[in-house]
Order: sequence, then C-alpha cells, then structure tokens
Amino acid sequence: MIKKNGFKYIENNKENIISFINDIEKIIDKNFASKNNLNNLSFDNFNKLIFKVQNEINKKHNPINFAKRFPNIFKKELSSNKFYFQHYFYLRATRSANEVKGKQSINFHRETFQGPKWFKNIYNLWIPIKNCSINNSLEYYPKSHKFILNKDFSIEEIDLPIKKQSYSHKVGNLYSEKKLNFKKKISPKKLFKKDKTVLFSGELIHGNAINNTNKIRFSLDARLILQKNFKRHIIQGSNNKAYFKKVIL
Repeated sequence: MIKKNGFKYIENNKENIISFINDIEKIIDKNFASKNNLNNLSFDNFNKLIFKVQNEINKKHNPINFAKRFPNIFKKELSSNKFYFQHYFYLRATRSANEVKGKQSINFHRETFQGPKWFKNIYNLWIPIKNCSINNSLEYYPKSHKFILNKDFSIEEIDLPIKKQSYSHKVGNLYSEKKLNFKKKISPKKLFKKDKTVLFSGELIHGNAINNTNKIRFSLDARLILQKNFKRHIIQGSNNKAYFKKVIL
C-alpha cells in the first residue's frame, strides 16, 4: 500500500496507539490550560512554549521505546524488524490562521529537500493528537512519491524569517525552504482520517496545511529508515544530536 499510494493509514485502536495519544494530550492540556491569548504570542515565543512541552513529551515517551511498544506497525508495514528511528518526537502546534502573527505552516516538501539523497528511503510517522480535523490536516500531492525532479516539477530556494538555533528552528520550522512549480496542474489532497495514524514515504510531497479552525492543532511526527538503507549518522542542526538511533524489535 505504501509503495502504491505513498502512504498507509493505521488504526489507532487496533494498534492501541490511543493510550499513547491520550497521555500526550494530558501533557499538552497541563501546559496549555492555564495559558491565555496563545494566538497573540509572537511566533518565536509561542514556539518557546512548544519546545518546553516537546522536551517533556520526549522525556516521558522516548521515541525508541515507542517504536518497540508498537512493533506491528513496522514489522507489518515495512517487513523488517531492524531500522533507525528518529531520536525525538517533534510536537507540531498550528494556530488559527485568522489570529496567528507570523509564519506557521511548513510548505510542501520531500525529506530529500533538506537532507542527503539517501533520505529518499525515509518513512514519516504522523500522529494526530488534539483538535485535528480535515480542515487543518496534512496535505499531499497524490502519487507524488513517484514524481521526478525537473521532469514533473522544479524547485526554487526561498529564505524564511526564522533564525538558526531559535526556538522556532528547534521545533522543526525551516529557515529556508523550496517553492515547487509543477509542470502540469495538480491539486493537493488531505492526508487525514479520523482516529488514524499515518505512515508515509518521505518522497511523498506533503505540507502542513493552514489551520482554518479556531483551535490550536497538535500532532507528533518522527522519521525512520530501514537498516539496509541507512548510510551514516546525521547531526541535527537545531540540537547538535544524532538524528537517528538503531532499533531492533
């Protein structure tokens, strides 16, 4: 399924991911319930708060332990019990587009846009946590994991008003990104189903949709790659740590 469409929906209840999601939601509620006027915070101050909560989540729920806790996801969908998993979860928090001040969404991209060529074998894990709906979910271009650069689309570099090592950078926002120009007209679709986690190819062209609701959307994401496709350790620029850790189920 992943090779054909570029993604696979995973039933949260079937894999018992729901208990993990509920605990993450409690951590989010504890940190945000007493905060007022979140939509009025500057972009970096908002991400400073997200960074704090992100660290708390990773301290309690180590991503490597998560991978071992739900082995069926990886054994079944990837047909392997040896892979490298991202050493931390990113907490994505997207505010209402009507109230937010500053850039918040991540434009359409592939993982190879920001990493080496062997990142074409990466898989992304996206876990909707709180206030996620069809109106604010991830978007993707159908079958785009098969698109060829300079044949199906071209890209141009765009600098963004995000400083390296800032809190905005530490929670996964980019200081530069690629603008895509498609050779043929194509429309994005939503990569979302209620009560589903999504496992998808890093080559699938995807982006963080604008939040058209009045609530902050929370989700977690991480990346993984099979041991046979892993080349070398990459140091993450925002925290100076190795990007991946090895997992054997």
